Amino acid sequence: MRVLFVAPFFPLPIRSGGHTRMASLLKWTGERHHLCWISLGESQPGRASTEELNLAAPPELMAARPNLTLREKLNDGLNPANWVRTASRLVGRFQGIPLEVLRMSFPQMSSRIRELTAQVPFDIIQLEYTALGGYLPLIRRCSPQSRIVLDEIDVSYIAMERLHGRDPDSVPAGFPKQIERMKRYERDLWTKCDAVVTMSDLEREHVARYVAGERVWSVPNGVDPGYFAFGQAPETASSILFVGNLDHPPNRIGLTFFLDSVWPDLCRLVPRLTLDVVGDGGTPELLSHQRQERVRFHGYVPDIRPLMGAAALMIVPILNGSGTRLKILEAFSAGVPVVSTALGCEGLEVVAGHHFLGAETAQDFVGSVQRLLRERELGLRLAEKGRALVEQRYSWEQIGRAMESVWEYSLR
Repeated sequence: MRVLFVAPFFPLPIRSGGHTRMASLLKWTGERHHLCWISLGESQPGRASTEELNLAAPPELMAARPNLTLREKLNDGLNPANWVRTASRLVGRFQGIPLEVLRMSFPQMSSRIRELTAQVPFDIIQLEYTALGGYLPLIRRCSPQSRIVLDEIDVSYIAMERLHGRDPDSVPAGFPKQIERMKRYERDLWTKCDAVVTMSDLEREHVARYVAGERVWSVPNGVDPGYFAFGQAPETASSILFVGNLDHPPNRIGLTFFLDSVWPDLCRLVPRLTLDVVGDGGTPELLSHQRQERVRFHGYVPDIRPLMGAAALMIVPILNGSGTRLKILEAFSAGVPVVSTALGCEGLEVVAGHHFLGAETAQDFVGSVQRLLRERELGLRLAEKGRALVEQRYSWEQIGRAMESVWEYSLR
């Protein structure tokens, strides 16, 4: 099959769960299909990226700037070359299109989609994330024979509702209105696609309330069990691990909760305990915790396996958001015991107490972390169950085959 991926960013280097998912699916499916890629980006990737991701042609990155300062926005608005884009975005706002979708609208991306679809008769055009839905009408006009698949990395309005419900003071004025706009837009987008892919059966059931069930597929996140080889930290291990892009609100809010409400008690109860935080970004308030002697912020780490191998356990204090967490599957594969909220494990076929230890409150986290530090045999049992699960259900080979099934069904 000839497949074009349209995405907000290029998946290399790996900096988040979304990067990992897209890169892994490209590597696996690219061995059997003709894959092309177009997304926003700052610079063109080299030939090595094309080969690593098994792409049939060099990926194309549009030099658009989705995150502008107020001064840059004003300068862009006064530039005649940008008047068409500015006008279309103003019209979009009056039409009730969500800001997240409008921010992904760039004339150069539209032009290149027209050119690519004129050159290649794509069987499948896959939109990564709801925010790329703005290009769907253009794709229908330029490539009517193509089937359009929406890969819902998360259901946007559910994530927005949970963010607002968890911390309404942290969101801008008018956020409830944006939630309603996204809800109407996203549900309508589902009906206009030939197939919708969700990260879990739970989200598939939700989407199927608004779209014919046979057009909604669950294709979960996965892990490479060979890359994340099973191992056990030394018995003397006294570090715990947090992994997540800190510019992503669920990660930032969860880590802030842990540092403010859990970490002080753990430090008092476990004198040698340290916390390793891995992930890009973060607010000044969050990063101020770096001044604490026993908290180490590593930023982006190209290979997290050494830190996993040294960690006694991983914490996943997720309090809002949607989708599924690759970090949990990677920890399971590598033999790292996990302490997580129910929401952190949402969508994964896991059982608290069997695959991981559950925790919802600060007191729960303190108790579960202490228990795993004391009971190494418990950690080993959890790790073995987690590893068996990823081998049976969550390898990228299985996930890739599931995505291929979606494409094949869409072409019937």
